[in-house]
This record gives sequence, structure tokens and C-alpha cells, in this order.
Amino acid sequence: MSVISRLREKPWLAHAAGMDPALQATPERWPQRTALLFMLAISTVLFFLFTITFLGRTQLPDFQALAGEPWQPLTNPALLWLNTLWLLLSSAAMQLALWQSRRLRQKVSPWLALATLLLLLFLAGQWQLWQQLLAQGYALRTNPANSYFYLFTAVHGLHLLAGVLALAKVWWQRRTPVQFSRSLQLCTTYWHFLFVVWLLLFALLTSSADTYNTLAALCGF
Repeated sequence: MSVISRLREKPWLAHAAGMDPALQATPERWPQRTALLFMLAISTVLFFLFTITFLGRTQLPDFQALAGEPWQPLTNPALLWLNTLWLLLSSAAMQLALWQSRRLRQKVSPWLALATLLLLLFLAGQWQLWQQLLAQGYALRTNPANSYFYLFTAVHGLHLLAGVLALAKVWWQRRTPVQFSRSLQLCTTYWHFLFVVWLLLFALLTSSADTYNTLAALCGF
């Protein structure tokens, strides 16, 4: 449409459809997506604040990193790597379920069940790591690094459990295709978000004291 034609229009007059065509195409509202983005923003701020306070705490003399020296428990993070693999595969299963939902919905349930199982394996692995640390004497209050490890992993685990509850609700929406596809997309986004958060926590918790000092200096501590 030329500029002259546009200037000759009379938007106050009714069109055949009853209104200006430019006003007819309104974006589809999806409040659930807005709510999810708001929740992810809150979670991001929460983990960010925890990280900042953690880096500040590393500069006090009673802080002892859990990795770096051969005798520290997280110097060899083999179990953490295994747990990370479970969470990665769970996130991949969610993505496959989303792709399948756009093709054959009857094939979605096995992928959702697999994603849930892999996530539960991740949580079981985290609990096993807690037990190992407690058995080695790394209790909650014996070292600030211990406290933050339990805090980070517990809050992250609670977020994952919330995802399982949301996925259970999605499971019951399979008979309403539109709502099911949207809800599954939101759950998949949430799954991927928590996987990325875990990668950052993994890197943070298995860093050495020198790395903490460098990061703290960059943050102004």
C-alpha cells in the first residue's frame, strides 16, 4: 500500500468487516506463557542472589571450598557428572515429547514417563551425594561451603519437583489437544531452564578457592 493511498483512508468510517483491517489482527493471548516467564525471572533472580552472597561468603577465613584439593569431596565430581547426564536426558526426552505432540499425540506418554523417571534418577543421585557428604563429616553447619551446597541443591531440587507436579497436570490434558500442546511447551521450557541452572550451579560448586577469589574480585568483594 502506497503512502498516498494510506493518507486517503478514512479510518472513522466502517469497513466491510466492521472496523479498520489494521485493528482486526490482534495477537493471540497466552497468559500461561507470561506467567511462566515471570516465574523464571523470579527464579533467576533468586539463584543470582544466592550466588552473589555465596561469592561474598567465600572471602571470609572460615570458608573452605569443597573442590580443588585432592582430599576435598567435590574434587572428583563423578557422581555429579552422572546426575547431570540424567538431567540432560530428561530434558531431551521432554523435547522429544514436544516434537511428538505435534505429530502423533498417542506417542507422547512414553516420552513423558521417561523424562519423569530420569528426573527422579537425578534427584535420587543428589540425595545419594548428600548421604556421602554427611558420612564424610561434611555436615550442614561445619563449613559455610557445605551450607551453600545443601542450599543450592535443595532449592534446585524443589524446583524440579514443582516441574513434576506441573507435568502430572499436563498429562491429564491429553484429551484437549490445544491446551495439551501449549502446556507441554511450557513444561519443556521449564525443564530446559532448570538444566541450564544446574550447569551453572555445577560449575560453581566444583570450583576451587582460587576461582572463587577471582570471581569475588570481579564482583567487588
